[in-house]
Amino acid sequence: MDSGQNRLVQAVPLVIGQNVYTINTGGFNSRTVGVVGVVVIMALGRKRLGERDYGEASSLWQPTTTASGWPVVFARMSPTQVYVAPKPNQAYDAEWDTAVVSADLVNPTDADPLPYPWTDPVPFLAASLARLEAQQYEESEKYKQLYLASLSDIVGGTQPTFVRSPYPAARSRA
Repeated sequence: MDSGQNRLVQAVPLVIGQNVYTINTGGFNSRTVGVVGVVVIMALGRKRLGERDYGEASSLWQPTTTASGWPVVFARMSPTQVYVAPKPNQAYDAEWDTAVVSADLVNPTDADPLPYPWTDPVPFLAASLARLEAQQYEESEKYKQLYLASLSDIVGGTQPTFVRSPYPAARSRA
């Protein structure tokens, strides 16, 4: 969870007139814990919904309870609910980029869903939790710091840099 690498794109359609979607039921994988993004698929293309806070999404993008249209934004309402606005005026296919919890590793032969190097920090976190259980708080904190440092190194070393847009933004003359 800390690395943000446990992701799953899920095809869950938007329903006519429905603002609220529960992310661990209703077509979502039961291990879903978060939404990173939503893409609405239309006949002529795909549109990523903007992420806003609930207050803005509900007041600016869903100003009346009867308004409907092409969804433009989404907002997290609670740990399990996502708000889409405005209400869809028709059924839309949608792809939800979600964060999920991996299945538990039970047997020695179970494969870890995360490949190397994402497994490197795990022993430090395990040692931290073991020391915490033994009430060795200083040792636990040392291992936790090693875990965070290792995780930070991996995230920094594996995330490619990219240019969001190679073209400078147009400046208005005021």
